[in-house]
Amino acid sequence: MESVDFPGVDSQCLDHVNAMMLRGTMFGIPGAAVLALLIGSAVPAGRRLCWFTIVAAATVLSFVTAVAYQRRRRRMVMTRWIPGLVTTIVLALAWASIAWIAFPDARHGALRAVILLFCLATSASGIVSAGASRTRFYAYQIPLIVPLSATYFASPDHVTKLLGVAFPIYLVGMSAMHHEVHKVVTSEMRLRNELHDANERLVKVALYDCLTELYSRAAFNETLESAIAQSRRSGELIGLLFFDVDRFKSINDEYGHGVGDAVLVEVAARVGPLVRSEDCFARLGGDEYALLLRGLDRAEDAANVAERVRQVFEMPALIQGNEIRIELSIGVASTRQGALRASELLQEADTAQYRAKRVSGSAVVVFDSILRAQIHSAASAATELHAAIERNEIVAYFQPEIDIDTGAVIGAEALARWIHPSRGIVSAGAFLATATELKLTDTIDQRMFVDALHANALLRERGIVGDDFRIWLNVVGSRLRIERFERLQEWLAENGAEVREFGIEVTEQQVLDDVDKAAACLAAARAAGLGVALDDFGTGSSSLSLVRDLPVDVLKIDQRFVREASLNNANEAIVDAIVTLARRLDVRVVAEGVETTEHEQTMRGLGCRRAQGFLYAPAIPVEDLATMVAARSVPAPSA
Repeated sequence: MESVDFPGVDSQCLDHVNAMMLRGTMFGIPGAAVLALLIGSAVPAGRRLCWFTIVAAATVLSFVTAVAYQRRRRRMVMTRWIPGLVTTIVLALAWASIAWIAFPDARHGALRAVILLFCLATSASGIVSAGASRTRFYAYQIPLIVPLSATYFASPDHVTKLLGVAFPIYLVGMSAMHHEVHKVVTSEMRLRNELHDANERLVKVALYDCLTELYSRAAFNETLESAIAQSRRSGELIGLLFFDVDRFKSINDEYGHGVGDAVLVEVAARVGPLVRSEDCFARLGGDEYALLLRGLDRAEDAANVAERVRQVFEMPALIQGNEIRIELSIGVASTRQGALRASELLQEADTAQYRAKRVSGSAVVVFDSILRAQIHSAASAATELHAAIERNEIVAYFQPEIDIDTGAVIGAEALARWIHPSRGIVSAGAFLATATELKLTDTIDQRMFVDALHANALLRERGIVGDDFRIWLNVVGSRLRIERFERLQEWLAENGAEVREFGIEVTEQQVLDDVDKAAACLAAARAAGLGVALDDFGTGSSSLSLVRDLPVDVLKIDQRFVREASLNNANEAIVDAIVTLARRLDVRVVAEGVETTEHEQTMRGLGCRRAQGFLYAPAIPVEDLATMVAARSVPAPSA
């Protein structure tokens, strides 16, 4: 009966015994011939030939059985060990047949000793050849030893009987030795199996993702490198899809990590049928996947595959009782765009995927010459911005805050400006996004703080501002942290400034992620003496609740409402509501973006007494601010 290769040590023991048996057959026929010659004329030639023929036939049968076993093993199937066991018994009986066929009479004691030694030597080889199997050992030893021993004991010759005693003594000794050899051989095989299994596990961990069973990042990178190298030689067109799951963190937060893992498996299952045998589909980590497409006819084929990938997720997935819509942002790149290295192709696909995520959910973006130009421009802007910071070209300009009733300057907002060598004065809006991506906003904030300190010192030195004059600092860098405001307070105090003459401005978007934490940070800032202003008020979805929950001194009405308040009743009503709310909460209001006298009149009519905007001045250098403050100062009333 044939069966699938059975695993473990048992299988390897049979392989070992069969290999040794096959090797032993190489010496069986020559050994029998040598013994037949040693017997010489003491035994008739017919008997010697008969015995040699029996041993040779058994040896050939053993050889054929061993070869048949190996062929089945190469086909990963095998016959159970019974045929090999039977062949072993037959071979042992063939060697033992010398006791009946070629045994000389009692007068040749020396010859009987030679036969004894030769047979025992043949038997001893079984200790090694059958070391992996006790059954095979005894299947060879007993059929060989018992007939010889019985023949020797049955002899009337006293010396022959004494020689017969050697057989049982030998069997006991060889059995003990075989027991030790068997333990060593099987232990070695067991250790070899364990090492093999451990190596397979390591290979699997290195090459495959344990969750989705896709290729791992390391395996994918190696495959991509190989494909790129072949592409250089043959001109083969290669495409690469790089994608991740939109809102994956939200899925984890809402449904738990178990559902999140199931979503990752679902992505692999849906995309899998689209993958050809020559392609490579991998999970790079987290919710990121990559699909390498080889042998494309056109670059557009990669985009078509990306579109099919997107389409297989049009239907929502039912995962652990939850209906979840899986959306992917897919970036596409190909070697036709000039990527010569694996890292470049992967970077282009990653860049396209990043743009896809910014476009909308479930989008496909192909990296092309236009996108390459944009990336080059962004890289140049990044390099230029780094250099500008090092050369101190980013400085603070100040936009004055005006008392609408008196026209006096009662404060100023510090705004970042880039004094560009060729482009002139560049506003923060032109480089803030780049600074955010490069994580330079904290550095720029710090520069604004230094310039604001110097401006405060200059205005105080000239005696043109009162105690209620504040310089407002925009906090656009890191998330709000209590420690940051405590350090700002200490830094101002160390430089001899009055903390109460400064304030910080935060936007609604900065505080919406964690209102409770933001409230604690702003409360710490107020406790330190800093003023707190909520900038762009009215644009967020929770504006009213923010006024209730956050400790603020000033609300700055978003300029969109200010400019449109005189154009329609709806915006006018919103501004009126903000002013009324602020008055009842004892919070001051500043109108941003006042550009015309009509804007100013509307704000005055609605009860707003503070304003900023181009009607009064744009952001200006500190010297110009000092001139403007002096010109618009309101004389103190006489005693």
